[in-house]
Amino acid sequence: MREIAEQLGYRRNTFASNLRRGATATIGVLVPRLSDTVMALMFEAIDRAAGKDGYHAIVATSGDDPTDEWNAAQSLLERNVDGVVLATSRTDDPLPHHLRENGIPHVLVLRTDGKSPSSIGDDETGGYLAVRHLIDLGHTDIAILPARSSRRVPSAV
Repeated sequence: MREIAEQLGYRRNTFASNLRRGATATIGVLVPRLSDTVMALMFEAIDRAAGKDGYHAIVATSGDDPTDEWNAAQSLLERNVDGVVLATSRTDDPLPHHLRENGIPHVLVLRTDGKSPSSIGDDETGGYLAVRHLIDLGHTDIAILPARSSRRVPSAV
């Protein structure tokens, strides 16, 4: 039967198959912007990992605007993604709560709200390793430049 289908040029209709299964094999990834190298690299890693399990990742950007974030998330959900990866960073973000309340699988990356599944880095160990590397290279004047921090941080280590 497959040989005949191939001879006739049959191609599986992904939409029909997904409708039958009730899944799309698609993961939505919401990031502030792809011009940020960290976000672009993270999306590529998510896409590769998803592909290994037969999923496809699609990305939406929000520009760090809460309204645009909500609209982008709704757009992903309207496409019936099987889950959402949120790489947005606002702590007052109502979106994770909305996803939890509606039973939509999701994960937060690079942050946590203490309720949703999260994937975060170890900033303390990362900072130590970065400074240790610079010291090992012979550097002695090492500064920390915090990004948008309201806390006063010493200017040199």
